[in-house]
Amino acid sequence: MHTSQRDRRSGPRVPLELVVTVRRGNDLATGCTADLSDGGIGLTTDAELDDGSQVALTWRLRNREYQSMAIVRHHLGRAASLEFVDLPPEAAAAIAGVIDQRLMSWA
Repeated sequence: MHTSQRDRRSGPRVPLELVVTVRRGNDLATGCTADLSDGGIGLTTDAELDDGSQVALTWRLRNREYQSMAIVRHHLGRAASLEFVDLPPEAAAAIAGVIDQRLMSWA
């Protein structure tokens, strides 16, 4: 049986727009998130991305800058789904806080 990417997600995805810097090797580009989860982001960017490639991300959340590596799980045109790799604990806590806040505001 095939497991869809949605079924493999560890937690909920919430809509959130953040400006993200994407670095692949020496190439830098900016992008904007469409959504965020504890496991990754949906992103729109002009960066040249290939499925399976690893990129470095930098973004600001709650007035603080965070960095993480991510793997491109899927891309189509300018849209991409990225999975965080070794997300730093402080970034994970900030993301969890934003997700909890969004989910509680919907209840």
